Amino acid sequence: MPRALHENSNSSVPKIKLRTIEIPKFGGQITDFKHFHVTFNSAIINNQALDGVQKCHCCPLTSEAHHLIQNIPVTQQNFHVA
Repeated sequence: MPRALHENSNSSVPKIKLRTIEIPKFGGQITDFKHFHVTFNSAIINNQALDGVQKCHCCPLTSEAHHLIQNIPVTQQNFHVA
């Protein structure tokens, strides 16, 4: 798309402020997983602005779920392990 056309089309798009998305905590209950998974993937996993360490800190776990992964070091590589 030509640059001028692209710039003009953006100026007509209304700017809105979206509400903050709260990611539900996941504690291991299978009935809660789908809602957690969809929300977490959309807000965190697919967010290319976040690195693995930041994604680790964004993961809202209950104490039971946190207990299972508490000994895994928070590193870029370990996000997908956890």
